Amino acid sequence: DFDTDHRERKYDSKDEEYDGNQLDAFGWLMFYADGKTSIDEIAMKSSLSKSLLEKSINILVNHGLVEIINKK
Repeated sequence: DFDTDHRERKYDSKDEEYDGNQLDAFGWLMFYADGKTSIDEIAMKSSLSKSLLEKSINILVNHGLVEIINKK
């Protein structure tokens, strides 16, 4: 449905349905998943909520696309 705004549009995958905000979060995280950029920094740069980014990180981790690095 091209009449729906990208952020509100639903996209189906094999396992789940994602909206445009979720897809935007995946893109931002994959771009900045460098082990140097914090979630707070990504939230600020992307204007996406930290909770959406955290949910997206968990999905990406569960699919083996990123791993969490704990800095000391």
